[in-house]
Amino acid sequence: MAESEAKICDGGVSKVSGGDTGGIFLPIGGNWERAWGQEVQAVLIFGGLMYCFAGVAFIADVFMAAIEKITSEKVRLKEGDRFRTYYVWNPTVANLTLMALGSSAPEILLSIIELINNGMQSGELGPSTIVGSAAFNLHVIIAVCVVSIPAGELRSIKELPVFAITAAFSIFAYVWLVFILIVVSPHVVEWWEGLLTFLFFPVLVILAYAADKGWLNKCLGRTVGSTDSQTKLVLTPDTTQQEKAEMVAFIRAKYGKDQNVRDYMQELMHYEFDPKPTRAQMRMQATRVMFKGKSLPFAGKGAYQKLATNDESGNSAAQSLLRSAHRPRAAGWRRARKVDCVITRTGDCSRGCKVHVKTVDGTAKAKDDYTAVDMDVLFRWGETKKTVTIDIIEDTEYEETEDFQLHLSIPPASRGRVGLAQDGRGGVPGCDVASIVILDNNHPGVLGFSSSEIKVEESPEPKPVMVEVVRQRGTYGKVTCAYRTEDMTAVHDYDYKAISGVLEFDHGEAVKMLPPLTVYPKLEGRSEKTEQFRLIISDATGKATFDDSTDGTETMSICTITIQGDADTQGWLGGLADMQVLNTDQLALTKRSWMEQFEELKPDGESCMDKVVHFALFPWKLICACVPPPSFCGGWVCFVTALAVIGLLTALIGDLAEMLGCALLPMLPTKSAKAITAVTIVALGTSLPDTFASRASAVQDSTADASIGNVTGSNSVNVFLGLGLPWMVGAFYWKLKGVNLDDPTDPWVMTGTEVGWLDNPDMHIRERYPACFVVPAGSLGSCVMVFSVTAVSTVGILMVRRSRYGGELGGPDGVKWASAAAMVSLWLIYIVFSVFTAISEES
Repeated sequence: MAESEAKICDGGVSKVSGGDTGGIFLPIGGNWERAWGQEVQAVLIFGGLMYCFAGVAFIADVFMAAIEKITSEKVRLKEGDRFRTYYVWNPTVANLTLMALGSSAPEILLSIIELINNGMQSGELGPSTIVGSAAFNLHVIIAVCVVSIPAGELRSIKELPVFAITAAFSIFAYVWLVFILIVVSPHVVEWWEGLLTFLFFPVLVILAYAADKGWLNKCLGRTVGSTDSQTKLVLTPDTTQQEKAEMVAFIRAKYGKDQNVRDYMQELMHYEFDPKPTRAQMRMQATRVMFKGKSLPFAGKGAYQKLATNDESGNSAAQSLLRSAHRPRAAGWRRARKVDCVITRTGDCSRGCKVHVKTVDGTAKAKDDYTAVDMDVLFRWGETKKTVTIDIIEDTEYEETEDFQLHLSIPPASRGRVGLAQDGRGGVPGCDVASIVILDNNHPGVLGFSSSEIKVEESPEPKPVMVEVVRQRGTYGKVTCAYRTEDMTAVHDYDYKAISGVLEFDHGEAVKMLPPLTVYPKLEGRSEKTEQFRLIISDATGKATFDDSTDGTETMSICTITIQGDADTQGWLGGLADMQVLNTDQLALTKRSWMEQFEELKPDGESCMDKVVHFALFPWKLICACVPPPSFCGGWVCFVTALAVIGLLTALIGDLAEMLGCALLPMLPTKSAKAITAVTIVALGTSLPDTFASRASAVQDSTADASIGNVTGSNSVNVFLGLGLPWMVGAFYWKLKGVNLDDPTDPWVMTGTEVGWLDNPDMHIRERYPACFVVPAGSLGSCVMVFSVTAVSTVGILMVRRSRYGGELGGPDGVKWASAAAMVSLWLIYIVFSVFTAISEES
């Protein structure tokens, strides 16, 4: 028999050097199934493979329940004069470690088992499954999430730094594979390459954690925005009165303080702070939907239902479609000859609208100091910003600082569709008003605060206070002044954070912000009281003086800051005394005993089909019920047991996948048949539960972080753990064990001779890399390159959607279906290329 014939699939097993070899478990009892014929074999093996996929889905849910138990551990710590409850596991770290392992366990274990089964050499099934699964996850799952959002709604990524890290690593991971398999050491993974591939996993976790905590922004010198830490509070029976006060303050800040917000306070508390379904719960619910099981408690209705958009208690800020984006106090210079005012439109931008812009004289007069503007500004479909330019008239005489106003109003024809973000600001009903200040640059200027008194309403979290110093009557030359805080009834480092330093104005600079002042919360202690402290600027240079018309003298200017206690909080809390709080134990996936697990073996549905499905899947349900409950030993016993069961099933899936490839494609080499089966059937089967879970998460969550972030995070983990771990072990194994090239019975020499890579003239393994871990690039390298290109394209589509439409998921029907079609097309391109490459590789 020719060597090429010796590598052709025959009856579901591969013939290597004239001898039949099977998988770990299959075929059982020899090669008796060959007599059934190719078609019968293919049908039976395919059915067995699908049945095993169902089993993996069930046991993976148990595995995820154990992970949820582990990551839900909480600790209560004292902060100052109050206690706060924190999760021991950071959510970002939990998602990238245990949760990602839970969703990717079959792919990772398949690669590890194949390494052991192949005599510590790389196989074809594991790596191809990981790349194929990544392609399906990134293209198809995200496409499903895009089109699943209800009409007219958008979902955007909130934690952009974390997404940027995971998305970059999800692409880098596959570029790295091309680099080590084709560029640096073709067809070989050296020990340092395997080690680096594995170490990229902790690097990813550390960087994602740093991004989640805002440390990366600080390192880059960027301002760190508010993290909305109030939204991390959870409403449970154990929630303290102080934590409820923080929740009330958050809701009042977000939704307003009018009576209708008070009337719907309980609904808003549930909507904002009830515990949300976890990734494990989403996945388990998806499995139960797929196999007609009993729904989990959160899947129906209640606290997770979003308030209707036409409800009168809706967020008044969200209902506004136009907002003046410039500061209330803008500045223009006579020498600049113009000032640009930007109008920003928010909310529903799917149709056009108009806003009227008109200048109104103050101390500055039209024609003498500026050119008047009186016109309608048209926002077309999708436009969010418009710039109105006002010409400043320059003359040769020195003039005092002058100002005029820019009024923003809604024309009568558009008032039924749009509104202003803050009606009546500046005392003009139905208008939004901005002040334009005209400065003369020939004077060093007079320094002072924009306001000599600032009142700060206390909030549950440390609150930044921005204070503005203005330079009036000229901006000629460079000037500086010193600033410092001074205690009154408020005490620094207890009520506020003290600041001091030097403020510098460059030539032509008229407005400068001091570093943010931080006011600390003291909800229970301050109550209705107020505390005060001073902010002082002094010691001006460059012949600048201070404004003595406000608090202070010619040598200093003083701003008094008053911290107002939230006296109304107790009244708002009084209406919540009888509120029914959701018991989180009702949502837990962790059963308290084996008895409760076995009680779920009863049929859930009454129809004939429900009973057929139940009894068909009963063996898997019985196995899951026998696994120790997650409530034992903090979930770790369940974790280890479920992982072991997944490993056994994964080994069985590997055997079936190899047999299926040979049965469906008997005229192809075993290696090619494995690759085609891995990137199609196996990748699809291991990813289906995550598809349903991500879809449910996209629909129910208010952001796209979970649905998209889970995909990019899992794809990175698949490479760094699923390939990095076995490749690192294999590379070190052969590096330490060594090889006797002169011994034909040496395992390394035998494997290389049988598979064909040892004396391959194109690979030069014997000459270049003795005793190495061989991973023939072949079709894998080409497929990884194509996937990297399609992955960049899909991420690019998401970024364009965010920039153009304001969200990665949802949007206008035509746009979201076009986006999904483009992503699915990219996946099909990858699949077609992978199949074509596998077929033509050894032709």
